[in-house]
Amino acid sequence: MDYRSITLANGQSAQSWIDGFSTDSERDIARRAVDRCLANGYPLSILKLRIMMTEIRDQMTALSTSSLNYRDYPRVPKPRPVAHTTVVMPAPRRGNGWGVAGFVFAIMAVLVAVLLPFIGIFIAALPGLLGFLFSLIGVFRSPRGFAVAGLCITAPGLLFILLCYLHTL
Repeated sequence: MDYRSITLANGQSAQSWIDGFSTDSERDIARRAVDRCLANGYPLSILKLRIMMTEIRDQMTALSTSSLNYRDYPRVPKPRPVAHTTVVMPAPRRGNGWGVAGFVFAIMAVLVAVLLPFIGIFIAALPGLLGFLFSLIGVFRSPRGFAVAGLCITAPGLLFILLCYLHTL
């Protein structure tokens, strides 16, 4: 590689910076630091090159203390990015059986009361009462939507049936 064509952040050529070191091993480490900075896209500042040289020295020291020389190790290529697939499973939906049952009984009570105008009001009391009780139990469970709807339908209906019953007495 021609280090004369590479310019450092301070305007100095990389070759003149490398030549400023007194020993061959230091020049070799400086060349490796320039190569590593270029490969990783780091800025070619003197500070970054010095840091890179320190890292290279530390690696060489660690390798030289082992039984193998650092030159015996093959260069390991950079790992390629791996595409990860993430599968998101929806959480199982939990229902509120008490609330749904209360809502169904509330609708039944309203239909009976509307379709049989005079007698149906008293016949609708049983599904209305069941709808109110089931909806009341369902309000304390999650999800509450049908249970609240069942209470909203049965509470006024039961009040109306109670008032009609008390009026006939």
